[in-house]
Amino acid sequence: MSELDVFEDLDHESSGVQGIDVWGILLRRKWIISAVALVAIALGVLYYLQADPVYESQAQVLIERKHPPAVAFTGIQSVLSNFDSETEKHPVVMASPQNVGAAADEWELTKLPMFATSKHPLSYIIDHLVVTPVTEKVGIYTVSFRGGKPDDVRAVVEAVVDNYGEMLDQTHKDTGDENAKQLLAAQDEAEKKLKRAREGYAEFRANAPLMWLGESALNLHQERLASIEKDRAALLIEAEKLDALLLAVEDSLDNRRHIEALYYTAEKLSRDEQPSRYETVSFGQTLLPLLLEQQSLQMRYGEDHPKIKASRRRIEFAQKFYQEQIGLNLKKEVGDGDLPPHVESTIRTYVASLEQQRAEIRSSIARLDELFDEEERESKTLAADQAKDEQWRREIDNSQTLYDSLVKSLEGVEITGGTAGYNYQVIAAPSLGEKVAPSLAKTMALALVLGSLAGFGLGYIVDIADKSFHNPLEVSKYLRLPVVGHIPMMQEPILSGSFEGVREVVCTLHDPRGTSAEAYRTVRTAMFFNARGKDHQLIQVTSPRPGDGKSTLSANLAVTIAKSGKSVLLIDADFRKPTQHKVFGLASDIGFSSVVQGKVDPQQAYQTIDGVDHLTVMVCGPRPENPSELLSSRNFKTTLEYLREQFDFVIVDTPPMLAVSDPAAVSAQVDGVLMTFRIDRDARPAATRARDMLIEVGADIVGVVVNGIGSIDSDSYYSYGSAGYAYEAARYGYAYQYKYGEDASVSSANGASRRETVKS
Repeated sequence: MSELDVFEDLDHESSGVQGIDVWGILLRRKWIISAVALVAIALGVLYYLQADPVYESQAQVLIERKHPPAVAFTGIQSVLSNFDSETEKHPVVMASPQNVGAAADEWELTKLPMFATSKHPLSYIIDHLVVTPVTEKVGIYTVSFRGGKPDDVRAVVEAVVDNYGEMLDQTHKDTGDENAKQLLAAQDEAEKKLKRAREGYAEFRANAPLMWLGESALNLHQERLASIEKDRAALLIEAEKLDALLLAVEDSLDNRRHIEALYYTAEKLSRDEQPSRYETVSFGQTLLPLLLEQQSLQMRYGEDHPKIKASRRRIEFAQKFYQEQIGLNLKKEVGDGDLPPHVESTIRTYVASLEQQRAEIRSSIARLDELFDEEERESKTLAADQAKDEQWRREIDNSQTLYDSLVKSLEGVEITGGTAGYNYQVIAAPSLGEKVAPSLAKTMALALVLGSLAGFGLGYIVDIADKSFHNPLEVSKYLRLPVVGHIPMMQEPILSGSFEGVREVVCTLHDPRGTSAEAYRTVRTAMFFNARGKDHQLIQVTSPRPGDGKSTLSANLAVTIAKSGKSVLLIDADFRKPTQHKVFGLASDIGFSSVVQGKVDPQQAYQTIDGVDHLTVMVCGPRPENPSELLSSRNFKTTLEYLREQFDFVIVDTPPMLAVSDPAAVSAQVDGVLMTFRIDRDARPAATRARDMLIEVGADIVGVVVNGIGSIDSDSYYSYGSAGYAYEAARYGYAYQYKYGEDASVSSANGASRRETVKS
């Protein structure tokens, strides 16, 4: 994942409404917000003093429907249903042009003083008249009206309330009278219609060829049809039984099966009483149904079906039983050949008897069919008269029902005449108008809210137009780089006698317990744990512009790494404006430039600091005439590779990115780049441009160090007091006149002393 991708999600979150730093804007732009709010309050006071007063009069009325005695209404709608029964519509009707117009005419409301200059007083009343129910079920309504005169607003409410009560009474009275007239007319018409229906029905009964049983008409042919159809159905069933029996007998004769059963059955019809007659008849009555059942099963299933096999077993059992009981052995007598003459004669006689019975039944069915057709023709001739009789009866019943309903409805109107409609009562008389506007409290509150919102909006616009950083989140958002340290503005310098010649800016030596030293140790820790699996031995320290404190960061970072037990080499590669020899009070006749040019070996350029173990400094040395070419040379790369093998860490102090092109050449040769800058009004574009230049050359940016927290320039732009930092913003008198190739001098803020600057 690239450096630009690391903070992609953060950038997306900051782009929405949630990305607005509300609290930060309130702190940074509090004077703008306060000024706009004060202006809004002043305008609110001016409005309160200049606005015309508004008065309001209120009244309360009770409107509830009367409850008449229960009266049954059938066939028509209740007469009272024509009047509105939904009390929620009263506010609309009361404030309607009909009611307001009638009230204005009767009470001459248009002549009131408050309407003297109004061109449309009725429209004004309708627009400002408010009728609201106190509750949905109680039926109490509040009527209010606002205007410029206290007496006039009361007169308007009083007129509207009184006129609406009169309108309700008159509307109910007119509606009741009109409905009573309509009911009387409808009753007369219904009575005439009922009389005509009864006369027409009497004439129809006198001429219709129907039999009359009381009030009901009878059709004799329909009765006969029902009887014939009943007999005919019984004969058809009997004929079907004979057909099935004959079919079973013929099948037995053809296949020589169950002959003994047929013989016993036929013998019943041909022989007189004999000693074995009872047994023979009983056997035939038992076996014949079994044979019929088997015949039916054979028509539905195959020969090997379980039900057919079971039927055969029952037949064989019956045969065996009766043979043993009677002592007969017809099976031997009959055998498998021709039937004995007496057996065949008996069976044939039985078959002839069955066929004779079937013929007689068929003849009876044919005769019944003829009778049925004849009676059906006669019945149809009387069906039309039956339908007319039913039609006359329905017409008379409907006319009678309508007439009875109208009579009851008319009685209900007479009963409810004094109990229907509405109870209308003024329970709170219209009050003298009270002043409701303008309200000083509401005006001030609204002005404060609107002014604060407008001030915040203006502050937000100013804030987004500002090119500085406001908080750590913005640094990460715009640069998409981790912030690995925040260096506070140094307090008054504390010099330790143990490190004479070392400038006070190396606070990690002079004041190792101070907040500034702790901040540098935080950078060291972040650098150790921010390697992301990479070998970061060669670390370049640079900044966007001169004066951002990159040399001070390099010196203190090298000291903190050395104190952790790691061997570290601090190289001053700022060939245009070297400072590390001044910071540590070292000789500058031989240095890094001499090594890169091949004039001396690296060991000859090493210098150490008394009392600081593991720290080696390689100052710039003589300034070369071609610094850019020297930093881009092969010797420079070879020298760095050699030094990498000699030390655990190598810190390379290089010029600012936006001042010269030298640091870009170094960035491609090191393992990581640490960029520092100070917060001021132009910090954001400068830091963004420096970041882009480093990315263009493929540099691995370890992180960003924000320098000078609490300085004069950054005090109102990057305040960490609210972010959990407790650094004191003591003024430390640094002034940096940075021109590459020239020495710079500094003067303290109070003019008490002069020191050489170490900021670059």
